[in-house]
Amino acid sequence: MPSFNDIIFIVFLKKQRKGYPADDYPLLRKCNYIDAVSSNSVENFKANIALIPKPTATEKTLGIIIIAVMFIPFAFGIFTANKWLLLSLPAGFLLGFIFNLFSKGKFNHKNWIQKDFFVEFTLNGINISSSTTQKEFLWSEMEGTQLYVEGFDGEVKADKEESGNYSGTENKLVFNAHNVTYEFNFYIENAERKAALKSFLKNETLNAVNTHLTFKDKRGVYSEAINSFKDVPEEPEPQSWKKSKKSIGCLVLFATPFVLIGLGTFGLSLYQFGKVIQAEEWLPVRARILTVDMAYSSDSDATKVKAQYEYNVGSKTFRGSTVSFNAGMNNIENYGELYHTLNQSKAIQIYVNENDPAESVIIRGVTNAMIGVLIFSVMWNTLLLAFALPMLSKKITVRSMLFITVVVWILGIGKLVSGIGNIDIAQQVFVIEAKEEQE
Repeated sequence: MPSFNDIIFIVFLKKQRKGYPADDYPLLRKCNYIDAVSSNSVENFKANIALIPKPTATEKTLGIIIIAVMFIPFAFGIFTANKWLLLSLPAGFLLGFIFNLFSKGKFNHKNWIQKDFFVEFTLNGINISSSTTQKEFLWSEMEGTQLYVEGFDGEVKADKEESGNYSGTENKLVFNAHNVTYEFNFYIENAERKAALKSFLKNETLNAVNTHLTFKDKRGVYSEAINSFKDVPEEPEPQSWKKSKKSIGCLVLFATPFVLIGLGTFGLSLYQFGKVIQAEEWLPVRARILTVDMAYSSDSDATKVKAQYEYNVGSKTFRGSTVSFNAGMNNIENYGELYHTLNQSKAIQIYVNENDPAESVIIRGVTNAMIGVLIFSVMWNTLLLAFALPMLSKKITVRSMLFITVVVWILGIGKLVSGIGNIDIAQQVFVIEAKEEQE
């Protein structure tokens, strides 16, 4: 466990070195923070000190490599229908987990919070303390004091230029005392603790002259002398925050292609499953196979079976070419077996729309490719909702949506890669008459 002098020394180093040396990283550990209600009043405010590490050049490089390993092969696998490349996403998560283990979790903000070291704001000054030691700085002997109150853990950022949530460790105190510059962060757990700090800062007997305060909340940003904060009137919280037209335009421009992909795949999936349901009522008709071919993609291993057949409805003869309700090529279906079945068939049973006899299909049921489109649509749209819903509703957090997204993606990729429950589409072809061997 770090000593009291270690904490003071690291606080001093943060200003001088813009971060912590590698040898000090063991000081960052998982802990429980102090109780918010019992430790605070309008006459004082006590908070855990937070030691925030800075990534080394090696760690930055490894982080970029992990992100590249996760998303570049995955995106290429989506567009080329190569299911093995989809494994890059869970592989990236595994590498991230291993990276977190080797870095001892120092990039988890909960591990920055020091269990036994606190900063206490009083009416007379600042106390940096542990369970056994204390160092006091009076407001009167502190110079160039800057107090930044950003947000509590989980608070949504209200800045137009930023999005996301605060970790609660962004709050900072900077001051000079006895020719030494001190700079350190402190942790605010929740909205009640932030309100307690605000009450303390409004105490009329607070003797914090020459202290500059920056206080952020949903009402805006206050940046002025701390003594003037006592006279700032309380205003009702705005019902909603509005972004500038420029920022909204940029957001819409950026999000449009992603939303179109989500809506397009979801619409395609609805159409395909709708046709399957509709085809359940279609009329079974005998058809004569005319041609069967296998189409290959030029830039991937995706394939597709093409077939032409002829059939009669009443006194009219029709030709059809719809094998199934799949759209485009893929490498999910066992098209080799389907090609062999159709190529060895002389007559098969097809299904014809009685209301439009020119519309027909060989395989009227659900296929693996249709399930794949649906899974991809759910995965993609879940990711979009993970960013959109927290912006639309304060009750929905980014953290909960990201958890749901990770679960959906793991299940979806697991299904696509493992092939569990795959359908043999060749078995859905009803052969009425096979070709003779000499044919």
